[in-house]
Amino acid sequence: MGREVFILGTDPGFASFGLSVVQLSPTSEMVMHTDVIRTKKSPKKLNVKAADDNFRRSQAISAVLHETVKKWQPVAITAEAMSFPRNASAAAKVAMTWGILSDLCYIYQLPMVQATPQEIKKTLCGNKSATKADIQKVLEHRYPNQFLRFTQTLPAGQWEHGFDAAGSVVTCLDSDVIRMARGMAA
Repeated sequence: MGREVFILGTDPGFASFGLSVVQLSPTSEMVMHTDVIRTKKSPKKLNVKAADDNFRRSQAISAVLHETVKKWQPVAITAEAMSFPRNASAAAKVAMTWGILSDLCYIYQLPMVQATPQEIKKTLCGNKSATKADIQKVLEHRYPNQFLRFTQTLPAGQWEHGFDAAGSVVTCLDSDVIRMARGMAA
């Protein structure tokens, strides 16, 4: 008899960090949990240094990810690969989220598999220029009713991050790491 095997899918971002926990069986998957970790800048009137604020925000992301890993005990992490922003400040913030993921993988000894945004679009929709709405539609069709709690509790403008996180898992299903994980469920 196999065991419960979970994959943590991520869409790393600083203001919005998407995550999705997917359970693997030998022949299918089930989306167990999808969410978006939101962080906001401190109001200017608090006179907080940007570096201190970014550190606070990165700790908030890290705390939720550690809680998620402890609760679900995934055997691997997938991620939408970093697309390099043109703005230095945005690049630094995205790099902070990747540092968190790197540390998470190190602490819990989890392998990481990445998929580019274009690979996710091509795998899910058959088209590298698919829209966020296209990705959502495909995932909701593939996993009926498995995103209801997510879409009913978060504003529509935040959904794309959770769907991208789930999309990273689906895109990485044929990777050696995820195929081995699926074998653990057999």
